[in-house]
Amino acid sequence: MATVLFNLAQFLFAMVVFFPMAWLFFKVPVAWSWINFLPVLGLQILFNLGLCFMISTATVFYRDVRHFTEILLMLLFWLTPIIYDIKAVSPSLRTVLYMNPFSYFILAYQDALYHNIFSSLDRLMALTSLTLLSLVSGYTLFVVCKARFSEEA
Repeated sequence: MATVLFNLAQFLFAMVVFFPMAWLFFKVPVAWSWINFLPVLGLQILFNLGLCFMISTATVFYRDVRHFTEILLMLLFWLTPIIYDIKAVSPSLRTVLYMNPFSYFILAYQDALYHNIFSSLDRLMALTSLTLLSLVSGYTLFVVCKARFSEEA
């Protein structure tokens, strides 16, 4: 949890610089859709926390999980529509992109900050479902395995 909150603090400091610079220097118009940024960020924090519970639990029992996580994160980065528009991707590959849960978060951020629209109810429901699944399963796994942590250390 400390890692997630530390990175959140760094991210929020970056946003304190980003938003005024976008508005003042790059003349990005402020839109009502920017309000959608905060709930999506909250869902992503909880989603990441659930993933951290899962990965940290697995790392106690299998030390190489850390290395596999680095490789998986690199793969997930390229399978997330960050540096390319999802509409430019063929429909068959788009299905693969939607298997990546981070894609839903990135698309919601793009809706709010780039397209200046509110995310659809379907996307918000998907984000909420992914967040609940991640948080509940991660925390449950952590609590169930917590008693065995001292044996493995």
